[in-house]
Amino acid sequence: MLRWFRDPGELASFADGIVPLQRLCETHIERQPEITGYCHVCDAMRAFGVSGYGSFGDQPNLREGLVCRGCGLSNRNRLLMATILAEREWEAGAPMLTFERLTTLHDQLSQRFPGLIGTEYLGGDAAPGAWKAIYGVDVRHESITGASFATGSFDLVVHNDVLEHVFDYRAALSECFRLLAPGGVMIFTTPVFIRLPGNQLKATLNADGSVTHHAEPEYHGDPLNPQGALTFHHFAWPLVADITAAGFTDAELGVHYDALCGLVSNNHPDFGHGNMLPIVLRGRKPASAWDRRRREITRAWRSLGRLIRLEGRAGPAQSPSRQMYATP
Repeated sequence: MLRWFRDPGELASFADGIVPLQRLCETHIERQPEITGYCHVCDAMRAFGVSGYGSFGDQPNLREGLVCRGCGLSNRNRLLMATILAEREWEAGAPMLTFERLTTLHDQLSQRFPGLIGTEYLGGDAAPGAWKAIYGVDVRHESITGASFATGSFDLVVHNDVLEHVFDYRAALSECFRLLAPGGVMIFTTPVFIRLPGNQLKATLNADGSVTHHAEPEYHGDPLNPQGALTFHHFAWPLVADITAAGFTDAELGVHYDALCGLVSNNHPDFGHGNMLPIVLRGRKPASAWDRRRREITRAWRSLGRLIRLEGRAGPAQSPSRQMYATP
């Protein structure tokens, strides 16, 4: 069950209370080549392959493992998609943005939400909104700190373990806020270490482009960079306050711990700084009563348009994959 928190004390109490359950479940899981559980994405019982990307000594990283044999999504990706599906707030044609394109998560989301636009960061030399063929796929370049889409373009913005790789992560949160329409929601994952007293800066990006490391360099897998993506931050509870400071209301941190669904921690043995619960975060852009009414009307028109197309009185809906928005 997904439980949302707005108070760090309540989160700490909850996390301490499930430690015995964590140890029991994850000690069992790590010894298996695969387990069977319920997949929210497939909406069915599925086999989950335990080993995925990375390990902590002999202990598999369960956050990047527990890959569903049906949908192909790992623990972390199923957590994010299950959260989006549970909201039941967006109709299929709603405009959505995700800062990834070459992933199984993008493919699963786009099957359910044809209004989704997926992008990748292709480097500092690429122009915002530029296209490039990668692995036979046309990919649009966008930066989470400065995208080319118009203000208020999307009802949902999703990013998946991106924020820790952005030095100016507050600018990224502010950009997500700008991109959302009033009432829109940002949902994302990023490594959060709830027992850290505060956010930890691991590296600094200097004005000349060089990097100063404050700890052992840490890189995460990146489909576009063999070296991986450098981690600038280890986040803790103060990230929730950063979401609020960017303008969002209802900033919350959610924990969905359910071993029967293959949603567990990363299995790191250090519970002080290393172990990560299955955490997702969200925030909503404020909306006036008129904004909410206008959004309801827009949804109604989209629903009507889909019905007309289904009845064959109009051509198929255009894919938004090459829809170009003007810079505000």
